[in-house]
Amino acid sequence: MSLELPDNFLHYMLQDDDAYKVTVIKSINRMEKLFGPIKYKFAKGNTSAQIITRLNKERSGQTQDSQSVVSFESEFDCLVMLDRQIDLISPFCVQQVYEG
Repeated sequence: MSLELPDNFLHYMLQDDDAYKVTVIKSINRMEKLFGPIKYKFAKGNTSAQIITRLNKERSGQTQDSQSVVSFESEFDCLVMLDRQIDLISPFCVQQVYEG
């Protein structure tokens, strides 16, 4: 997701701006609405742990509001989030970066 946000690295690493967390949370919520709730969520690093915690709090708030509960089974078993501070290079190791 962060490869699609052109200024994300600049704001996060150089300007210490954490507004991108809202974008990541909205993206994961949108995926869960389309494909069902993700059963297992794992985080490596402080920032990703904060995002997972916020997602779980929103999930518990939604279950109390019976209007927005998703009833179908998820197409995803788990979500693994890695901080840029933990692994900076892996998100750039995709075929879109290299010549095929």
